[in-house]
Amino acid sequence: MLEADGIELNYASTTLLTDVYFKCGIGEVTGIFGRNGAGKSSLLKVIFGSIKPKSKSIRLDGKYIHRPFKQKGLIKYVPSDGYAFPYQKLSHLVEMNCISKSDSSYYNLMKSPEISDNLTVKFKDMSFGIRKFTQILVTLYSPSAYILLDDPFSNLSPILIESILLSIDEVKKTKA
Repeated sequence: MLEADGIELNYASTTLLTDVYFKCGIGEVTGIFGRNGAGKSSLLKVIFGSIKPKSKSIRLDGKYIHRPFKQKGLIKYVPSDGYAFPYQKLSHLVEMNCISKSDSSYYNLMKSPEISDNLTVKFKDMSFGIRKFTQILVTLYSPSAYILLDDPFSNLSPILIESILLSIDEVKKTKA
């Protein structure tokens, strides 16, 4: 069980998050809803550990975690605009996410033609939708227990959204 509470985040003199509580466990899919500028992305970054709030308490199974992203196999985060470098090839992203060719997750990942047909393609040469989709899928099949997806369906075609939803349903048996 991953829990975050007591989160307070300020930008300059503006309080963005106050006393936020978040909880998710293996097998669960948890969504965060709110208007633009409400702090959804900032909350994910605080939980992941890439921004430092005024206060926070992040726990895994009741044990405090200082920097979740530094714990191998614990948590991955896909920002709304992705995280791959423009000149990086998709095959490198797969390797970087520790997906071994001998894993069943590699086989499941390769079922998607958007993945298998683009392994040697650089991200700069992909459309925005395919770039985003491939990064989300690679992250979902990575060996991490918790996956944070920021605005995963924006700018994607309905067929890619359906593929992501099917993948989430498949991996949620062992992830949150």
